[in-house]
Amino acid sequence: MSSETRLEMTEISKRFSGTVALDAVDFDVRQGEIHALLGQNGAGKSTLIKILAGIYQPDLGRIRFEGRDTRIPSPHESHLLGMRFIHQELNLVPWFNVAENIALGEAYPRRLGLIDWRTLHRRAEEVLKRFQIDISPRAPIQGLSVGRQWLVAIARALYSEGTLLVMDEPTASLSKREVTDLLSFVSSLRQHGTSVIYVSHRLEEVLEVAQRVTVLRDGKRVTTCDACGLDVSALTQHMTGLRDAPQMDWSASAPAVESALQFDDVSVADRVHRVSFAVPRGQVVGLTGLIGAGKTELGSAAFGLIPHQGTIRVDDRSTKIGTPHAAIRNKLAFVPEERRRQGLVLDMSLRENMTLPYIRAFRRLATPLLDTRAERSMTRSMIEKLSIRAEGTEMQVRYLSGGNQQKVVLGRWLYRKHAAMILDEPTRGIDVGARQEIFRLVRGLARDGVGILYISSDIEEIMKVADRILILRHGRLVGDLPREETTTQEVLEYCYGQKER
Repeated sequence: MSSETRLEMTEISKRFSGTVALDAVDFDVRQGEIHALLGQNGAGKSTLIKILAGIYQPDLGRIRFEGRDTRIPSPHESHLLGMRFIHQELNLVPWFNVAENIALGEAYPRRLGLIDWRTLHRRAEEVLKRFQIDISPRAPIQGLSVGRQWLVAIARALYSEGTLLVMDEPTASLSKREVTDLLSFVSSLRQHGTSVIYVSHRLEEVLEVAQRVTVLRDGKRVTTCDACGLDVSALTQHMTGLRDAPQMDWSASAPAVESALQFDDVSVADRVHRVSFAVPRGQVVGLTGLIGAGKTELGSAAFGLIPHQGTIRVDDRSTKIGTPHAAIRNKLAFVPEERRRQGLVLDMSLRENMTLPYIRAFRRLATPLLDTRAERSMTRSMIEKLSIRAEGTEMQVRYLSGGNQQKVVLGRWLYRKHAAMILDEPTRGIDVGARQEIFRLVRGLARDGVGILYISSDIEEIMKVADRILILRHGRLVGDLPREETTTQEVLEYCYGQKER
């Protein structure tokens, strides 16, 4: 493999409404190299990637690709240059099937002037098999779990040959086995001379696959160095500027007496089968399992988003929850898996998103008008409480980093005291610093007596934050383990069917 430089970005700068996103950043990628791009949310990683993708234009700086100076005025031009992207947020067409999404952006095969559907499905099936993705090319996207949709997004990036593959948090929704397969595949790309820019907050993955690492902090390049010889502690120090990561406070978990959230014989279509368990007040109950196990469906049913059979009670009340409005009225809060698609209105302001569940509470007397002064006051308090990095209460949430967007989705529920909260993949795609903040927030809510159902495919994360761990497999509850008496290996054995209660 040649060490010849494939991509060179020199002194790249970008501002948004006076905020410096990138400040004279240098970054390069060699042929056949996996180069990790790291940093906390808001460090500038996504901005740098979007400049490469032709979504943003740099204010200053120079880009050379394959030895030639170039401008990238559009995503189309980026694609023509040979760059392929798997962005952090899914951009699939939900009403298309898998094959149609995989070939999207390429010329569909034609026969006698019409789309040759047989050839399209065959080509899609070939790339799925090549990556060992067990999904039918005819399956509708909207019927797949978020994790399986990510696999389709990966297959789409591999459908047409490119020389530079940019992967932004590709494993955030994948199971442990799928992550292992993906990392093996990424490593194999080097043998064909493909270059990879790999962005991940899972630092162990970075150390496993990357040859070099570049760290950004506050829009500046902190370091570029060989990955060999680095460890997670060193990477964290570069990213945060701190020598020691804050430790989790496990003190004073409230006694498990009253039930905050109760599931009795709950079933969801053919995805969840007669599941029963309780989330006590003052405890964090972790719910994990492989992709497709039914975790998200169970959380969505509890919040009234999808129909279910059986009984779900909040705070020992037998009131039936059939809609999100009923769930909120019964003091149940919910943070969905897909924050941008399900948890935020991107074109609305931070203030409007933060107060969305409480519109009636902010109405002026009996009028339909809103008390925007009170809304701003509440939003400012949450910005301060959660250290949200934003220009102000009126900033559109689409311009916040992923970690700050997640803080908005979480922060809106802190305005009032809730009996129970359901958090579905609350740290997906956010950095180590924001993740620690969310862990501390969750433990603090538990100490205040809130019952929390914490749903995550990341078993190590569940082990860090939960008091008790529940394991779903094929929609059935197969394990119920106290955290302090179990190991990651044991949880995995339940996930893969090697153990069952």
